[in-house]
Amino acid sequence: MSFNDDFDQGFDQIEDEPPLYCTRFDMEVVFSELGIDARFDDSDDDVTPQSDVEERICAVIQDATDEMNIHLLHRYEDTVLATSRWVRRKAAIIACYFASRRRGNPGQFADEYDRIMAQLDRIRKGRDFIPRLPTRFDPRPTVANMVVDRRYRNTSIRVDQESSSPNVIGENPDIHYLGRYYHW
Repeated sequence: MSFNDDFDQGFDQIEDEPPLYCTRFDMEVVFSELGIDARFDDSDDDVTPQSDVEERICAVIQDATDEMNIHLLHRYEDTVLATSRWVRRKAAIIACYFASRRRGNPGQFADEYDRIMAQLDRIRKGRDFIPRLPTRFDPRPTVANMVVDRRYRNTSIRVDQESSSPNVIGENPDIHYLGRYYHW
């Protein structure tokens, strides 16, 4: 088996598409149905196939979802984000902003887009949160009691797990964790 065979087999295992955070209907709430049709009908004679229009709308929705994911995925699961009304509304506004800029037009909703992006940046930095959504990790502080074990020359720093709080983010691979069977 060659390298290319291994490489090609990897593409068969790609996961399903991530969920989108808004729909055409959500965009129509912001823009109206006629507004959406006007933004995506690129033909001069109004004979653009509906499949082309839907493909363009889907591309804008994917761009809005990607923009939200850049800021939110390290704190929230995408499946949880897809269930939030707050996320759906913000993604629809971002999608409408992107749709309004499609053909070189000045973007509508620029003030609201800037406000949303500032809020997403605060969420990414941990200064704000999305209402009613659980985060990926427990934000409570944890305590790790360190012990120096002189029996080991290279890795003498150990964590005493009995007197430490449970590590909810993940254990550091450079530090060895002592179990309850460790005796002085």
